Amino acid sequence: MAHIVDMPRLSDTLQEGVLRAWRKSEGDLVGPGEVLAELETDKATLDWEAERQGTLLRKLVGEGALVAVGAPIAIVGDGREDITALVAEALSRAGAQLASRRQPSPLSPGDTVKPLSLMRKTIARRLVESKTSIPHFYLTTDADVDAALDFRDNVARDHGLRVSMNDLVLKAAALALRRLPEANASFLESAAIVQHARVHIAMAVAVEGGVVTPVIRDADQKTLGQVAAEAHELAARARDRRLRPDDLTGGTFSVSNLGAYGIDHFAAIIDPPQSAILAAGRVRKEPVVRQGELAIGHRMSLTLSCDHRVVDGAAGARLLQAIVALLERPAALAS
Repeated sequence: MAHIVDMPRLSDTLQEGVLRAWRKSEGDLVGPGEVLAELETDKATLDWEAERQGTLLRKLVGEGALVAVGAPIAIVGDGREDITALVAEALSRAGAQLASRRQPSPLSPGDTVKPLSLMRKTIARRLVESKTSIPHFYLTTDADVDAALDFRDNVARDHGLRVSMNDLVLKAAALALRRLPEANASFLESAAIVQHARVHIAMAVAVEGGVVTPVIRDADQKTLGQVAAEAHELAARARDRRLRPDDLTGGTFSVSNLGAYGIDHFAAIIDPPQSAILAAGRVRKEPVVRQGELAIGHRMSLTLSCDHRVVDGAAGARLLQAIVALLERPAALAS
């Protein structure tokens, strides 16, 4: 039976996407798992696969078209049906997807107006939603990371395993959340709090045009080597815009690290429905006092942004203390 195929929601933040290229022609047979088209979402360029057997009877949008989630893209059937009524229905529905764009005013000579990309639109919408609906509060402390740096070097020397400070922070956050599950939670607008049984760490990755947050699932259960390898692989695919939809969903806690950009400390914005995000700054040298003696040590600032509806001050402080303790005594991160 012929049916209209709609623009799928390929990520939890997607509202519209661009149909970059058709991979099938009208009249082609398609089967489950076969690629129908290439879609650009707010976070990646993805292959869109058919779910059912059928014939591609009509393409309803052209290549390069901006299509809202749920808007009709194609008609698929067995090739023998009269699809006149379906085409009329699809065209009627498609009119609702057209969006207006406003230019800033007034404009000065030399000003350039750049339309928002899908990614930037999503970032703008999500951040406004977060800052206007979530009561943020912030906790900041420093971690003494001399032991963590030595641990990282020893792991590389003894096991041939290359890990970064960010990998150590990711694993420390995951283990801390396992110990303090009340912070591994989400607020539901139905006046409930979901405490997640599994720890899925979303890590912020800077890409051209914005930032994406691929997810390391069950990060508390994986070895440090597994976390490091997965983080590296996800970051590489993010920069190539080749993340899969399931790479971007299900995070229960986020980590953002701007140390590579020379930033000492910053406060990150929570990604709803998560209830917290950890911001890590650069490793910096500074004078420290050890056993009454002045020395040069390595410090890292950590700032935890919390949703006060879910995480109270004491709970947030305990989580941050647990992360710092793991970084300062990093042997536990090897497990």
